[in-house]
Amino acid sequence: PQSRLHTGTEKVLTGQVLPGDLEHVLNTALSQVDPGRRTILHLSPLQYHLDDARGINDPTGMFGETLSLDLGVVTVETPHLRNLTLAIERAHLAVAGFVIAPYAAARSVLADDEKTLGVTLVDMGGATTSIAVFHENHLVFADVIPLGGQHITNDIARGLSTTIAHAERMKT
Repeated sequence: PQSRLHTGTEKVLTGQVLPGDLEHVLNTALSQVDPGRRTILHLSPLQYHLDDARGINDPTGMFGETLSLDLGVVTVETPHLRNLTLAIERAHLAVAGFVIAPYAAARSVLADDEKTLGVTLVDMGGATTSIAVFHENHLVFADVIPLGGQHITNDIARGLSTTIAHAERMKT
């Protein structure tokens, strides 16, 4: 996966932010998103900026000249999604949708107030470690790195010249 931040900026037409202004700035931010050969998995409007004021959740009704929107975008390689879909369909199941793994992990273990206040979730598996960063209940960043618990076990086994089973017990 790749996690990117895109910002769209538009002039406020009447001086007061109206729902149409929000739509225009969202479309401007979306126009900057070019996934190329990748598939967009998550789009998350993170925060608005009105002139020099930053971190606004809903600027509707406020007065200003320039409105900006930070848009978080997570993309993945399209062939990986197709291969995963194929494997699931071969098991006679249907795909309802996709989410990035650290987002799913966060939904299962984090409380809403933790995601609102800001939290980084680190989920270490056997072969990969996934990271999700939340702020004000929005997914700000997500990534998966190819380093997991099995790598640590192997390093312990090599470093201490012991068996994999003993290294696993030590790690645990």
